[in-house]
Amino acid sequence: MLEFPVSQYGTLIKQLEGVTINTLFALSVLENHVRGKVFVDSLIKPSTFYVSHPYGMSLLFGKSTNHSFNANLKVYLENKSGKRKKVEWLQVFPLREWEAVLANLLGDTLVTHPHDECSDTAKILCYKRINFQFSKESYYAKKPHYSMSSCRIEKTSRELFERMNGSVVPKYFWNSVEEFEAKGIGFSLMDSHGVLLATAFASFVVGNKLELGIETNENYRGKGYAYAVSARLIDFCLEHAFEPIWACSSINLGSQKLAEKLGFHIVKEIPYYKLPFQTVAEER
Repeated sequence: MLEFPVSQYGTLIKQLEGVTINTLFALSVLENHVRGKVFVDSLIKPSTFYVSHPYGMSLLFGKSTNHSFNANLKVYLENKSGKRKKVEWLQVFPLREWEAVLANLLGDTLVTHPHDECSDTAKILCYKRINFQFSKESYYAKKPHYSMSSCRIEKTSRELFERMNGSVVPKYFWNSVEEFEAKGIGFSLMDSHGVLLATAFASFVVGNKLELGIETNENYRGKGYAYAVSARLIDFCLEHAFEPIWACSSINLGSQKLAEKLGFHIVKEIPYYKLPFQTVAEER
């Protein structure tokens, strides 16, 4: 696995176009919307590609029979060196080819049907990644009439960009607040006391496609706030000719239910590998 030079990322976009799963996160790296990393089998004529997004998502695609690359890939995926310190989720394409290669390559390290609550950080756990498709008709048919007289939705400002805490927040998906303001968009729900309740934002924007990211203040969940800000962002998409994109893990039932309420329906389920990582406690 050779690290590909950032200055040449754009030359790989054409290869990515042949991948028929949701690849906006990988494309955002290749278009330098966010600072990720790319590894290949050859710097001269690459045919196997590993694109890593800093949030903790990666895509392996291209030729699956390069034995030298695959040997290095095995070392990386199994994290025997302990260099990976946080969760990383891997998608592959072509699906059947890479599924077979990884099953053979990883052996007992791979768990193909883990329990949802499985917490074994020494194994590679294969869940499913769900890709959705948006239906404007379904969105309008399901859209409820809600009133939030004590709350307000406003465009996500610089201050709110930094203030929203959680695992899915804008600062993890954009190089800077300046780039978010220039190329992204978000909407935040505030109560009458100025408490930030929820934010829906563009985690990736490529061409006319906008993938939604949502975070709700952990003290205010289950109140419909995620739906309210997500609907506002979808309205923005429809007003400005963006296609709303949604994807989530099969173990994120809350995200699946919210997607369905917003007019999305499942179109594809693909392997989603949770790679092992070493925690601070394990290092000691």
